Amino acid sequence: MIIEIPKIDNTINGTTLFWRWASTGLILAIVITIYLKRKKSLFDEYSETRIGVHFGLFLGLFLLLPGIGSLINHSFASNETNCIETEIKRKSLGASKLRSRFIFPTNPVLQNERFDVTNHFYNQIEQGDTIITCLKEGALGYTFVDQFKLNQ
Repeated sequence: MIIEIPKIDNTINGTTLFWRWASTGLILAIVITIYLKRKKSLFDEYSETRIGVHFGLFLGLFLLLPGIGSLINHSFASNETNCIETEIKRKSLGASKLRSRFIFPTNPVLQNERFDVTNHFYNQIEQGDTIITCLKEGALGYTFVDQFKLNQ
């Protein structure tokens, strides 16, 4: 998931992708838990491992499946690229120690999204600049930004 977070950030409707796959992970964890409970192997009344198994299943699948979904979406994407011009509405720094750099475009297709860009690209652009955003259609139907270019 750590590797896929920037890719989900650069996916249009990436939060939808995350929550659909995270929900699938939780449902899968519930199904596995019910199965294991019926087998009574790890869930005996006095078993000390049941809390660890619950925690690992629910948290692990909650985070693992969105990462797998994002990986599938990007890895098996269409080869066709659609590039559009967009103006930068604003740019901002993330709050984390690693300082993610985000841009917010004004293009109607992209306007409700924020995109994670490299430090080098972030420093080259200013608010109000026009950039070229190249999009690809992902294998799962989620369009994502393949590349940002300076408009010259």
